Amino acid sequence: MFTPVVLLITGSLFFSFILFQDSLAGFIHFFGSSPLWLAVIFGATQNVLSKSSKYSLFDPTKEAAYIPLDAEARVKGKAAIDVVAARLGKSGGSFVQQILLVLLGSMGAMTPYIGVILLLVIGGWILAVRSLGKQFEELTAEPVEISK
Repeated sequence: MFTPVVLLITGSLFFSFILFQDSLAGFIHFFGSSPLWLAVIFGATQNVLSKSSKYSLFDPTKEAAYIPLDAEARVKGKAAIDVVAARLGKSGGSFVQQILLVLLGSMGAMTPYIGVILLLVIGGWILAVRSLGKQFEELTAEPVEISK
């Protein structure tokens, strides 16, 4: 859960300083900064924290999810996720961004839509992690023997 929560927090802060810079002007000037500078800081922070949490926490736990599977399901599952789903996710994200760019004309115009898509994807990610966690616990739970 750490990786999606980190992305949710840092992504929300990044998009808040981009989209609501007029509303946050007093708050921003209190720190003696500009909305662009704070967006850059939170964008950089998001990049660093997301990469570090992905490689140190997400990837090992993703591999641990295969443990309760039998050998054949493990090989097929890893192949499906590592080859198909990873590439589909990257190309799907690029496709959505290209469609938005063609329809809206600029990066600035598509920013609110990307923020909403980010929230929806992270919400789905959190739900998937919860579901996977329950399934993992059910598969790895040892049966309790009751003695008479």
